[in-house]
Amino acid sequence: MPVYRPPLKFRRLFCRFIDHPFEKNLRAVTQKHFAVSGKDIYIDVGIVDAKGEAVIVIENKVNSPLTLGQLRKYNQAKRLVNTRKIAIVKSYFESLSDELQWPVYHWADLYGFYSDAIGRFTKQHVDRFIIQNFLDYLKVLQMQLVRKIAGRDLKELAKAIYAIRNSSYPEAFLGNKSVFQVANDYMNMLGQIVNMARKDEIIFKRWGKSFKFNPWIGWWSKDNDDTGEKGNVWIGIMLYPQKKFKNISYIAAGLEFDNHDREYYKITMGAYSDNYESLFGPVEYKGADLEFEKYATQVIKVWKKWVQ
Repeated sequence: MPVYRPPLKFRRLFCRFIDHPFEKNLRAVTQKHFAVSGKDIYIDVGIVDAKGEAVIVIENKVNSPLTLGQLRKYNQAKRLVNTRKIAIVKSYFESLSDELQWPVYHWADLYGFYSDAIGRFTKQHVDRFIIQNFLDYLKVLQMQLVRKIAGRDLKELAKAIYAIRNSSYPEAFLGNKSVFQVANDYMNMLGQIVNMARKDEIIFKRWGKSFKFNPWIGWWSKDNDDTGEKGNVWIGIMLYPQKKFKNISYIAAGLEFDNHDREYYKITMGAYSDNYESLFGPVEYKGADLEFEKYATQVIKVWKKWVQ
């Protein structure tokens, strides 16, 4: 059972992240052993005290799902009755009942937490070295992906696109968070949704596994031939099936930016025919935050509706 005790401040920051009192003697062990009804179980990480007793146990999920049955099984271990239990996941699409007492944290939030903290340390500080390597490893696992894009940031992106499209001398405030970063965060969300779609049995059956993440930007609403009015700007993804099904040429998800209102955006998803006729799923209008779990669930649900 490997034992690891990272530098003091790294551990102190982690305890702050999970809102747990810090103790100097705490250390981490992997594959912490417990027994349930005479059978061995191993929880991914145990935070133990000087006596080796588990103070916190952590169930870690990267690509595999967090299941209620697994957590209920762990709860049967008598030695865990008074032990704090948490799960750290890449994403989670269900709600856990409070009675299970397994609060869920996200790797993306932990990534952001340590990213904010690293600037406090000098380049020569050992904690900075550990934190930087930790962040680099989370990047390799794509754990840094954003979980929520604030509505105010989407408005700033809408303003920038409006200015570029409509002004002779476009100007746009880039904001505390660059609009380019906001657009990149959204593309990262869509990339994750494409990965989820590949694993869905219904979508896989109709679309195969050959579709890939292929983002694009263009107009969405048709230009008015009589007035020469510009169409709305749309950024997103389109996924094409191996062969046409139900007159559906592709399924798509994206953000549409209005040509007349510089703060307006809407979230679109659905299936579309050759002539761009749309079968819309749910849409949310300006001001709404974009939360990954909620958004991904909606997109997959709408796509499945039209490809069944």
